[in-house]
Amino acid sequence: MTCLGISDIIALAGVIIAIITLIVTVRIARMIPQKDKLSHRKHIREVVRKLTREMESGRNHMCKIIDIDRFENLYPDNFNSHNRQSHFKAELDGNDIHGVIFIDSNIGIKKDKEGRFVACYDDSYTDKAAAGGMIPYEWIIDIDESGDETDSSAIFYCRFGKKRLKIGQYFVKDEDVQLKRRFGIYQCRSPFKSRCFFFLDKATNKVQQHIQIKVGKVRR
Repeated sequence: MTCLGISDIIALAGVIIAIITLIVTVRIARMIPQKDKLSHRKHIREVVRKLTREMESGRNHMCKIIDIDRFENLYPDNFNSHNRQSHFKAELDGNDIHGVIFIDSNIGIKKDKEGRFVACYDDSYTDKAAAGGMIPYEWIIDIDESGDETDSSAIFYCRFGKKRLKIGQYFVKDEDVQLKRRFGIYQCRSPFKSRCFFFLDKATNKVQQHIQIKVGKVRR
């Protein structure tokens, strides 16, 4: 059996130290982005709470949600070609563990034969629901609480995470800067990772304590 000399032991110790250093470095590198992510989440939650308090005191609940990928080339214009929408407005509803919740429309609903609520596209609805969506914290790049030169609403700059091609109607601007409908293939972009629906009180037309209800497939 060959005995290791001093130089061999030192070399082996150096290799071991190098491996340990590499492992520690990789773990730290993974921890730092996670820390940044949690810090960003905390910041967004604090801003949303502040906006919610202001809105409870009388500020308009409507916010502007801007597609950050189209901000530089398109905003403040909208729908200038092939449904390339730079922004839309939605009502801030609050936040939960996963992200910020907005309400962007109301829909008519009624119960089907199985007792489930389904969306109605005529006057046969018996109740109404608020249609909303959740934007994950990591999809929100920044928030401008005071708005900008075009609008005083709070602005949420977002990276629209849901992108897909759709066939249907979209808008284009003609030479007279008038919106015209077209039919064909366009790219649908949305910051909402998931959709949610809430029952509306008939008397006040307000969300009833965020009670989520079952709704059939909703066309948009």
